[in-house]
Amino acid sequence: MKKMTEVETLLTGAGSIVENKEQYIKTVCHLRDHQPLDSVGRKHRFDSQTTPMCYAMHSLVMLEVNTHTTRDAASFAHQLLLLQKLQGLETMELYLEILRCSFIGLSCPEYQSYQELKWVGFTFIKVPVILQTIHSTVAGESATGESEDLLTAIKQLAQLTNLLDKADMQINCNCLEYLLNELCSKTNLLLERDAQAIIATRLQESNVLANIQKSDTQGAHPGNPNLILRAQPPVTSILKTLSNKNQESVLPVMSLLISGKSRDLLLAAAAASGSLHIFAQKFVKFNELSMDPQPGETNKMAHNRAQMFDISFLLLCHIAQIYGIDVVVSEKCETFVEQWMRENMPELGRVKAPLISTITDPNSVEEFIRQVNNPDIENKYK
Repeated sequence: MKKMTEVETLLTGAGSIVENKEQYIKTVCHLRDHQPLDSVGRKHRFDSQTTPMCYAMHSLVMLEVNTHTTRDAASFAHQLLLLQKLQGLETMELYLEILRCSFIGLSCPEYQSYQELKWVGFTFIKVPVILQTIHSTVAGESATGESEDLLTAIKQLAQLTNLLDKADMQINCNCLEYLLNELCSKTNLLLERDAQAIIATRLQESNVLANIQKSDTQGAHPGNPNLILRAQPPVTSILKTLSNKNQESVLPVMSLLISGKSRDLLLAAAAASGSLHIFAQKFVKFNELSMDPQPGETNKMAHNRAQMFDISFLLLCHIAQIYGIDVVVSEKCETFVEQWMRENMPELGRVKAPLISTITDPNSVEEFIRQVNNPDIENKYK
């Protein structure tokens, strides 16, 4: 604004030196009056009166859930705070958009069960941490007590009956109740009495919760929040067990993780809590240790070592396929499994041309084929 006034003054005193001076003066006055930079800023700001939802927020949350699943919740919270400034969101609107995006993700059917677990882990494990981080940043580290902005946002969310009903039908539970219970138990942002009042209102207004509660006896849905929340404590205990170098004590835990339901739930809980990379690095360590025979190794020890290699390798491949190779591969990339993944494992969006840099020993190939064709291999994992 000041610069435009200066330009106008200079043009006025320029005399006949500047051609089309009058036209330039009119143009500068026009720009000054309309303030184009401010209008551009307003154009990209979120207006809840004219826009049903903050699409930038939804895109960012969806990208976080599907691509950056294992990222620390606090880092994403600061990214959301930056978006808040760019979009001109009030704190209450920021909370509401985070919650609404989470429930939209829960309500959408996924082709793979692990994709649904990503949304469940994000909503019920990561979102409370995100909200707490935002509150501490906005109100100050010393801020204590509940958040009025969050309470208002939750009340507005509770009014979105169709959205909540769709999410409840998809996950087969009262999703809002689970989230509020987590906020009350894990943070100090919401009072218990306020949560219970909102839950009671939700039960009265819902069109599907009565039928869902009646069908609970048929078994929990694989994506039920209760399952993934109950998987959090075992994640900590398993990490302690994996810190033990004794293969005999670690192998039963690894065998448990290789099975279907428990594996995906534990990995989803670890990813949402930010500890999946620790799991992966411990699996990498055991995979590397299992490649070298130990002095005085017995047949049983050799058998356990072979199992350890196979199970850890399969688990790492599974983690890499779902959460990305970067979760497994460190910057140094020194171990066999890390180098193999970096050079040979297919990745979406990355073209790889694996080359055999050394001449393969024919005897090793024949020995490998002989072991594969060995009928005793069927009893290996029994």
